[in-house]
Amino acid sequence: REGYTLVGDVQISPDLIMIKGNDAMARSIQKWETIEDFFEDVYAPISTFVELSDSLRGVISVKPNSVKITADIQQIAELQVPDVKVKIRGYNYMKNHIVEPLLITVTVRGGVNIIKNLSPESVSAFIEYQKVLSDSSGVIVPTIQVPENVSVLSVSPPYLFHKVRI
Repeated sequence: REGYTLVGDVQISPDLIMIKGNDAMARSIQKWETIEDFFEDVYAPISTFVELSDSLRGVISVKPNSVKITADIQQIAELQVPDVKVKIRGYNYMKNHIVEPLLITVTVRGGVNIIKNLSPESVSAFIEYQKVLSDSSGVIVPTIQVPENVSVLSVSPPYLFHKVRI
């Protein structure tokens, strides 16, 4: 459903199946597909069984003949995390280099249950000291780290200014 998202990976159980049949053919099979199934207007976690394909009936048989598909569906939520401190990695004191601003706002998106439990400390930003030293443009884009199943929507300001004091 619009306004909802898949959180994490779809879980398939069991993740291994038994294949019986022609030895040479069975050994060459790396994966086995399910029949095509569509899920529309989903707005809550789902757990359902899906049949395995029987495309080689009579030649190869598979056990079990279905797998359980589980997916966490949550309403989409966004959160602005202000005052994220940009850290300089790889060096503690930059005598001749000035990087500003060192506080940024990061807007993140994810499932509502993920976002409601997100702590501001779990969003971090950094630049590598070597990147500062090699910069000749005066503009540096910080690297943003967020927890799994959370995506970065925007960073404000989107870049930092780098000046060299002479």
